[in-house]
Amino acid sequence: MPGRHVACSRRRGRGVDETAADFNAYERLIATKRVVQIPRAEDDPGAGERLYAKECASCHGRDAQGRERDAVPMLAGQYTGYLQRQVGKYIDKARVHDSSDPDAEERLAAFTAEELNDIFAYISILDD
Repeated sequence: MPGRHVACSRRRGRGVDETAADFNAYERLIATKRVVQIPRAEDDPGAGERLYAKECASCHGRDAQGRERDAVPMLAGQYTGYLQRQVGKYIDKARVHDSSDPDAEERLAAFTAEELNDIFAYISILDD
């Protein structure tokens, strides 16, 4: 149909209608996590776990699964390079981290590069 985007799985040859009323992107991501393994990031996941628990878990969840009902994205299972780019955009104010918290970007900018990399290292092992 014109105007409708249908994502197709080339591997199985089945199309997925992302505009269907019953399409659930979150459930699709969870299903994908069962077959995709994110490579472990370098740095210190133990230090990252402590920082994540203190600074990130209250919104993104203890296991970085996000909160679908509040539109808080899942971090676990995301590629480290993607997370690094997004955090860079928040720090540069090219993207809004949390519209209900005007100081969120400043808090992200307060992390050192090492601290952010430790957080990314921790997130990268959550789906192991």
